[in-house]
Amino acid sequence: MSKMSIARGQLEELLRKTQRMCNINGKPMPQVLGCVIECYEGVDMAKTTSIVRDGKTSVASFIAPYETSGGGSFIIPDIAKALGILKAHNGNITLIQKEDKLVFKSTNKQTTISADPRALAFPHTKKSVKLWSDESLERMSCINTNGEYTMASGEIRKPSAHFQISGSDLRDAINSGNINGQKVNRCTLEWDGDRLTLEVGNDLLGKTKTCLLSTEPEFDPFKFEFEGGLENCIDNGDCNLYILDFNPEGQGYSMLIYTNYSKIFQRGVV
Repeated sequence: MSKMSIARGQLEELLRKTQRMCNINGKPMPQVLGCVIECYEGVDMAKTTSIVRDGKTSVASFIAPYETSGGGSFIIPDIAKALGILKAHNGNITLIQKEDKLVFKSTNKQTTISADPRALAFPHTKKSVKLWSDESLERMSCINTNGEYTMASGEIRKPSAHFQISGSDLRDAINSGNINGQKVNRCTLEWDGDRLTLEVGNDLLGKTKTCLLSTEPEFDPFKFEFEGGLENCIDNGDCNLYILDFNPEGQGYSMLIYTNYSKIFQRGVV
């Protein structure tokens, strides 16, 4: 049996980031349906690590501080249902994993939900939530906090560029794609040697280019498109943005967004 106490707001934020809603064809869709929350003693942090639904374009880890825990894992087969349960509770939440059941307990309420580790991660896969989480942890282990990526061959691909920017500015720039109800998901990130900009939207309803950073030339110019609902999981504080060049392998550019509470690896659109 695993047990953890965590503030409701912290748990909700952790689950929403992990869920990562994304506009697809103008409709919001979660990029992750279920997850596993791992608690590590001595670190006082609860953590999720998940590959998105297409299985390849992104993997992300998010953490949140907990009050008390004896360590262990908590199966969340359906994040949307877990968030629905939390609306009925207040204050600190005690999570208790009992075999194939998960208990949400607050001061005067207790809600139990089925939480079988064999539950499917997505309807289109035969992989369980637990296996999907394990494979996500393995994938994330290839990327360190310095932006270096260990490839299958064992080669370490170092970042071709590194920027320190505001997470809230990046999120705001992506959200500009919602001008006049566009609900645009695809963005273009460009470094011209002097300015780092993000462009989103279309000419009909409004195309917006935001300058995220202006500095002395340090890196070779690059330009690529990305998707993925990042505006719903980027932290407010300062973040390190690493650019990885996989063009020699025909895979375009990727980026790593790293903060104190999240690590998001996102492949560009090829």
